[in-house]
Amino acid sequence: MSLLRLDAVLLAALLGFSSCGPGASTDAGTPGSNFAVGHAAAPRFLERIPDAPSAIAYHGRRRVSSNWIVGNETKILDYVEEVWSDGLGKFLILPGAVSSPAMSAQQAQFFALLQEKRDGFFFRHRDFRVRDVALCLQNYAITDTGTTRRVAGRECTVLELRRNAPSESWYRAAIDPETGLVMSFEELTTSGRTLSRVEFEEFTLNADTSNVAVHGDVYPAAPFDPSVDTMTQLGFQARPARSLPAGYRFVKADSVSENGQTWARLFYGDGVDQAFLLETQLTPAQVQSDTARASKLGTRVLRVFHMGPWTMVECRIGARLFVAVAKVEESALQDMLKSALP
Repeated sequence: MSLLRLDAVLLAALLGFSSCGPGASTDAGTPGSNFAVGHAAAPRFLERIPDAPSAIAYHGRRRVSSNWIVGNETKILDYVEEVWSDGLGKFLILPGAVSSPAMSAQQAQFFALLQEKRDGFFFRHRDFRVRDVALCLQNYAITDTGTTRRVAGRECTVLELRRNAPSESWYRAAIDPETGLVMSFEELTTSGRTLSRVEFEEFTLNADTSNVAVHGDVYPAAPFDPSVDTMTQLGFQARPARSLPAGYRFVKADSVSENGQTWARLFYGDGVDQAFLLETQLTPAQVQSDTARASKLGTRVLRVFHMGPWTMVECRIGARLFVAVAKVEESALQDMLKSALP
């Protein structure tokens, strides 16, 4: 696998080692001004949402659907998966039957293998979640619709979240007030088209995971401060982004090692959605392997990839590789990446 063209498996692994938790500090300001309270319980369960997937023991089957457009072609992915959490930070997600697109037996087997390798990314980053309550309340208008919906046997409160900044999409989520778990969510366009939906079809609270191969972080993450000298810890100076998508703030920075290579990871968020900036120092062999393919592009090599709703922008400058990933407009993501470049 070439590190100069990060595929979704490596990307998911690099982003899935550790959580981007609600305890990280932000300059979010004072919450509460734009919460349309439908009943008194809403503020209490809102605080539970960030920790719930890791802090609650459960098992369930859920349907995962996404619908996005690449060029002029509509891409639809629809399948089921099983998810376990032991309530202590360990988890497991196993893919099941795929309804769309049509796949041969070999394709389905390969798809299942890829999904299993990405489960850390799915558990921590793929789905809608209020990840930082204060920052979310600063950037989103949250409306308690005053309605309830029963999802997999759980009576849920239905919330709608719309960004204060101009946006082409918004969220509708059914939250279990008892646990804070998001039992169902949809991301919809302003015209009403559903971009993604994840919903529990079966659910067991306090499930026994003793015979399930739940797992946590594959490699330990070491926090660092990107505003100071990181040469000793990383072997290179980390470069935080100076330009961020509207409403996003720095959340945390850490480093992980993959096959002996150190990656710096900088996490940004708007309280719900996330953006990531990864960077590493390539070995001479890795640079050489990319030289023939990239020589026509000059000393700065910029590439853009799309993975469903996620956009990835990759830039190599000499032996330094920078990667930015987010569900934002490509131009905003390129601005974010370019602002970190030397």
